[in-house]
Amino acid sequence: MDFGSALTFFKTLYEDAEDMKNPMVVIDSWDAVLNYINLKDQGVALTQSLCELCHEVGTHLILVSETVDQTQLELHC
Repeated sequence: MDFGSALTFFKTLYEDAEDMKNPMVVIDSWDAVLNYINLKDQGVALTQSLCELCHEVGTHLILVSETVDQTQLELHC
């Protein structure tokens, strides 16, 4: 998956959440998504953008991580 596909994914997520009452999105695992779309190095920026998007549309967001240590992810959401 490339960056364009990632944008399409988040656009679809936004559109679906916008139509729901009290939506919740769970992504398991967020690390796997970042690896799949080849954006692991930009994970913090993408995570912040996704958190901001969900905040704007009033969506609850759960990102499941596969690491045992605290990461930048916990610091930004």
